[in-house]
Amino acid sequence: MRVGAMSLRHRDRSGFASSISEGHFMTSRSSRRHRLLVAGAALCCGPLLTLPAAQAATTGWDTTQSDLVGISSAGLLNMGAQCTATGGGFNNAPTTSQQHLVPNVAKSFSASSSTTATNTNDPTDQVTMASKAAGTGKLLQSGGRVTGVDLTFNGSTTAHATKPNPVCEVAAESAVGVAAVFNLDRPTVVTIDATSRGAGGLEVGIEPGSQGVNGSFSPGDEGSVFSIDMNPSTEIHRSTWLPAGQFTMIAAGVVLQIDSSKSSTTGSGNVHISFGAPGSRVSKTGSSKWVKMPASRSCATGTIRPRITGKRKLAKKIKHVVFTGPHFVDRLARNTHKGHTIKLHSNNSAPVEVHVRVRLRNGKLVDSTASYRPCVDAR
Repeated sequence: MRVGAMSLRHRDRSGFASSISEGHFMTSRSSRRHRLLVAGAALCCGPLLTLPAAQAATTGWDTTQSDLVGISSAGLLNMGAQCTATGGGFNNAPTTSQQHLVPNVAKSFSASSSTTATNTNDPTDQVTMASKAAGTGKLLQSGGRVTGVDLTFNGSTTAHATKPNPVCEVAAESAVGVAAVFNLDRPTVVTIDATSRGAGGLEVGIEPGSQGVNGSFSPGDEGSVFSIDMNPSTEIHRSTWLPAGQFTMIAAGVVLQIDSSKSSTTGSGNVHISFGAPGSRVSKTGSSKWVKMPASRSCATGTIRPRITGKRKLAKKIKHVVFTGPHFVDRLARNTHKGHTIKLHSNNSAPVEVHVRVRLRNGKLVDSTASYRPCVDAR
């Protein structure tokens, strides 16, 4: 099982693929020009990094197959004998890192790389490309069960050419990602919140089993159970249902520059992945002083049951409460006695966000929200 540097596969005008790997994650759609890989070899000729053989499935993260992987690389593309390169990069050893992750402990990557390509027929024709990458990854676990993944990433590339149209083609790349195998002992809903900024692209993918670490990992494949492929400057919130079993996931960010006419390129992003029981609350915002939202919706009855505060003095200050959601738009509750429970019906196959607006007798409005995972697999 090989896991090494992350790279983007780019095909230039000649059709040359600058990423080559024996075994890799491929998490972007085949129609995309760029493909993110967690490769068995760095961009071209980097060192191979080997993980232990798969262990017997247990609940939680498989730490023998869970890593923070980073790369900062710059180098000459396939130019034959006409160009030579000095420094680290594609044709030499890129700066890569693979750190084993253990639950609830953050690991960080920070590195830089630079390469200068020279036209052998004209030594004054040079291109220098540099890359910097940094990021932090963390696996979250509680009570022996996976609860989430956090990844932050930022990268930059710079280019300098001595002539307006250099003969040599150089690329630079920075990438950081979490590649991990986990085991579920019960059906679980996975929620992904991700944001990319600048030129940074983010990708998240999940496949059944641990074979994703060994071979092709493409969301276009029939075996892929979940994938997002985010363009730069994008924000996404999405959920998927997973049955009990073993799964492989990757969350990664990349900045790539292949145009030496650009002086610099920067990008960043973050991914938060949460795992929870079907129907459980994902998040809440605002004050819960007046209305208590439950920690879970009732999957058995298809309802959500918020409760008025149990404090009499507070309850007497409430005039009414309005609940807004996809299946109970502007549900008005005038019974605001302490501890009173309101029944809200919801669709079990979809995630639900409930907006709560409390109007106090003095005219003040207090808003809050609560989001819940779906109860059943809607696929």
